[in-house]
Amino acid sequence: MYIQNLVSIIHVFIIVPFLLYCVSKGNSMSLYIKYALQLFGAYVILFHGYKILTNSFTFSVIRIINWFHLLIIGPLLLYIGYTAPNTGAKYYDYLGIIAYAALVYHGYYLVKSYM
Repeated sequence: MYIQNLVSIIHVFIIVPFLLYCVSKGNSMSLYIKYALQLFGAYVILFHGYKILTNSFTFSVIRIINWFHLLIIGPLLLYIGYTAPNTGAKYYDYLGIIAYAALVYHGYYLVKSYM
């Protein structure tokens, strides 16, 4: 329970604001933000790939979340990081949708866990 609360707090107060900042800046983001997206994308792929390899092969929601991070979120962050200033607007829209979905999911979990 404590780990899930910590994960939710990190998502709500650090990751989501960073992603929404990237969405708001679009192709005019600074070079440092571009590198941060690349590092963040590589970290997401490596971390969730490791979690998939080391967890049991039973079906669970956590496993689906790990696969979603590995196949969708990590590559999207890498793609935007590598192609920004020429990234298409639809990829920033995808990033915004993911950011708001994370905010709703983790915000709901935090509110629910503290009530």
